[in-house]
Amino acid sequence: MSILWIEYLKERDKMCDCFNTMFKEQLPMQVQNSFEMYLNGPGVHKSDLDDLSRMTDYGYVHRRPKISNKKMDIGTAAHCLILEGREKFHNQYVMFEKYTGKGSVKKNECAVQEFKDQGLIIMTPDDVKRLEAIRDCAMGNYEFAKLIESDSTLKECSTYFLEGTTNTVIATRQDIYKPTNENCMSYIVDLKITADPSFSAFSKVCASKRYYVQCAMYTDAIVQLKKQLGERDDVYFSLFAVGDGQYSDPECAWYYFSYEDYAFGMETYLNDLERLKEINLANPISYPDMHREISMPKWVYYEDEI
Repeated sequence: MSILWIEYLKERDKMCDCFNTMFKEQLPMQVQNSFEMYLNGPGVHKSDLDDLSRMTDYGYVHRRPKISNKKMDIGTAAHCLILEGREKFHNQYVMFEKYTGKGSVKKNECAVQEFKDQGLIIMTPDDVKRLEAIRDCAMGNYEFAKLIESDSTLKECSTYFLEGTTNTVIATRQDIYKPTNENCMSYIVDLKITADPSFSAFSKVCASKRYYVQCAMYTDAIVQLKKQLGERDDVYFSLFAVGDGQYSDPECAWYYFSYEDYAFGMETYLNDLERLKEINLANPISYPDMHREISMPKWVYYEDEI
């Protein structure tokens, strides 16, 4: 285990301990922060439970940290364009068409480096066409467009709460959250950019990426938040799937989970948290000394005897 990795584990644990000490009494809480702050912040994320489901206890504890890279990703870019608007989108992304002809290699290298220095993510003209097609498809759905454009809709908000049975701080991030309306119902809509939004294809994606666990986890977060506000805990979780437009014009579809799927997701979610609690109680992380004496093998000193 490298020294830098050990230091990261220590800093991570310190940050989590600090968060638990300072904010547990204020939970549940909802804030609008950047994805980087959410990703690197405290609390158990859905991606953490996904890692846990496919790793051994030791592998989970010693896994590499999540890194928010600055590479072009259609799904992430589409989320930014649809949910945050064109202004914020163009503050993060730039279209660049490569130069051709004499001296183009040097020009391209200089241009790419300049964009990187500005913290911009480079898109190709084809990327832009795909993103515009994805956005047009999503906003072409009247109900979705109405939800996005509503002043009372919260977009890209993080909700933190303390899960009661395991006393675990949970971090969730709702793409779209519509607080309580006149019918006391709150709506969570998660935007999914997928290869094929058809029922047969997307149901397999829901199973492989454990979206049923996300349904239970995110619903639990808003239920806890509503209880704190003294409101009815009626929450409706749905997935808005939009095709990524790679091979054909994008289409969209809106899905929700049956009660059976929700119950299975809740059971899986709580089982994951129980396993995580056992891992934390076992405390398998051990930090070796930073400096250790090393001895040369004997043959180094007795070359003549070899």
